[in-house]
Amino acid sequence: MQKSNSEYITLYINKSGICKRFDSNVSTFNSIQNFEKIVGANLKEIFYKEIFSAPILDWFTKVNADFSELLIEDTFIHYIVTLQPLKEADTAAIITLHTSEISKQIDILKYKYEGTLENSNVGLWLWFNLEEDQAWWSPSFLKLLGYENDNVKTSMQLFMQLIHPEQLEDFKNRMKNFYRSTDVSAQPYNSVEFKMRKKNGEYLDLLFSSRQIKNAAGKIIKFSGTVIDINKLKSVEKKLSESESRLELALEAANMGTWSWNIKRNEIFWSEQVLYIFGIKPEEFKGDFESYLNLIPSNERVQVEEYITNVLAKLQKEFFFDHSIQTPSGVKKRVYCKGKLYADHAGMPDSMTGVVLDVTQENELKYLLGQTTERYKSVIESMIEGIIIIDLEGKIIDHNKAATQIIGYEDLVLIGNDFSLGPGEAIREDETKFPFEEFPGIKTLRTGMPYKNVILGWIIPGKDTIWLSINSEPVKNENGEQVAVVCSYSDVTERQVYLHTLKVKNRQLEDFAHITSHNLRSPISNLSVLLDYYETSKIDAEKEDYFSKLKHVSANLLSTIQVLADSLKIQKDFIDDEDDVSFQEIFDTVSNLLYGNIQESAVMFRIDFSKCNQVYYSPTYLQSIFINLISNAIKYRATDRKLIVHIETEISEKGNVLLKFSDNGIGIDLEKHQHKIFGLYKTFHANKDSRGVGLYMTKRQIETMGGSIEVTSKVNVGTTFTIKF
Repeated sequence: MQKSNSEYITLYINKSGICKRFDSNVSTFNSIQNFEKIVGANLKEIFYKEIFSAPILDWFTKVNADFSELLIEDTFIHYIVTLQPLKEADTAAIITLHTSEISKQIDILKYKYEGTLENSNVGLWLWFNLEEDQAWWSPSFLKLLGYENDNVKTSMQLFMQLIHPEQLEDFKNRMKNFYRSTDVSAQPYNSVEFKMRKKNGEYLDLLFSSRQIKNAAGKIIKFSGTVIDINKLKSVEKKLSESESRLELALEAANMGTWSWNIKRNEIFWSEQVLYIFGIKPEEFKGDFESYLNLIPSNERVQVEEYITNVLAKLQKEFFFDHSIQTPSGVKKRVYCKGKLYADHAGMPDSMTGVVLDVTQENELKYLLGQTTERYKSVIESMIEGIIIIDLEGKIIDHNKAATQIIGYEDLVLIGNDFSLGPGEAIREDETKFPFEEFPGIKTLRTGMPYKNVILGWIIPGKDTIWLSINSEPVKNENGEQVAVVCSYSDVTERQVYLHTLKVKNRQLEDFAHITSHNLRSPISNLSVLLDYYETSKIDAEKEDYFSKLKHVSANLLSTIQVLADSLKIQKDFIDDEDDVSFQEIFDTVSNLLYGNIQESAVMFRIDFSKCNQVYYSPTYLQSIFINLISNAIKYRATDRKLIVHIETEISEKGNVLLKFSDNGIGIDLEKHQHKIFGLYKTFHANKDSRGVGLYMTKRQIETMGGSIEVTSKVNVGTTFTIKF
């Protein structure tokens, strides 16, 4: 039989798991079967709690089980269970339970709670041996007193010695009364405030609490409790009080008050600010729901009552509503009420709390603002310019209808989206991409600066390009801080088209001036010199020679003037003969015009207009294109092989008509001449008939009609011109 200061019981178990006999130093033992029924009972019956039966049965059923010791925690008591196997005839095992040493309980408490206790300025104590005055104080308790690094022998006697002398007698009396108390349900805890001396001699305000711990027989076997640093709590209380004061000031400044309603007792509490808002004195308000309703105008009273009744019926946790009031002095106000509903344990409405806000002024301002907003909306909606307002995050917060109508979207709504003019792509006047970060509105958002008359084109899929003139202005508050950006834009497409036309005409005039200055100067100068010679000559033979030369120079001058005239006529304004034109008919006509050159060069044509035999175009221009490209092929043919010219039509992937002229002539070195191949008076071969006008004229004609021309070539292999209509 085991001897110990702790409570214990030893069971002798046979091979079948039946208890044959037992020893114990107590008459009852918590957590196991009544002593009268232990002998003859199996382990499952003896240990009716699973926390005991599970590990013990698991050990007992193992083959060749070894000696084992378990620590089992049951509510407030910890047990050490020793399991010892035997090989005697009537005994297979000895199982002993005894309460654990207090130090193990302390270690568990320390492990679980000590970190939290230290951070909370709370200490634990346990008086576990009343007769020998043995006690344990948690490290957090010792730290409160400044003994965290000292080896202090804790006891209740030391506890008494550290209490302030003026409070010691009172403390002893309280503890004696608590110790003698037998009504545990009425007095389970004892709490008292007192001062305790720290290691440095200062006294610390502590809140002391204690609890009785009794055994099964109802005898007090120990005391446990806590000590709390009240200085910290009082500091928190002071801060809370200050916070409440600040809250009251804030509520007063915001013209807001608090209220609560005990629904079951029908008791309503209003703060002073609520009474002030309603314009009544405390004694004038009865503090019930009916009194509150009577302060609401009759035309709104039923509506408010129905709303609150609905909140109660649905157990709506949060709610808000507003209504009018008229104070006893006749002042009309508008109040906003917001609150929370709390239910009891049965789920029934128990109470409400909330706030009341006087929104009279805000309501008036809202009305005025509404009128202002309506006028503002009317103004911007009547404008033909598009207006977009964006916030500091680049989101569109408002726009008028013109903003979307201008760019071709009648019902598109942009509000709430990132800044954009809608689906499409922006380009510059030179048709390069317009970067998003360069948009006037975005730049103003970034820099705070206004931008005026920024021109950009907006390309919408499937539609013509729209040209816009955009302005942006920052919107600032009364402190000069930017709060938004306003962008306005108008459709300037017609103006841009007109400007483009002017640019084309100016370019033509520049070409004419270039030709005049470089190509008429020499012939006219020649004429002037020859005339001088002719007039001063006295010999008839010389005069005849000078006259012949004058005729030759005059012919050249006439040719140059004719070229200039043809160049200036190539303007869209003069084109009025567009029609469905047959490629074959144009080729036949040009073949007749160039009959002599074709016969002389013995050129072979390979014609294929099967993929597209006609095009809607100016026959005058198309004939000129055929003449120039066929003449070029003949003029720059190779001398060592027969000239072959392919002329064919194709349809591109995008549906455009393509016309190709290919020859096997001497070719062009594109690496040297690609950039100037279509330039006026640009020649690339030493041919006496080259003037550098044909390709220039051809390109001008094609582009005037909205098309394009490309060239591929290889020296001594041939050249291909591709025209896209």
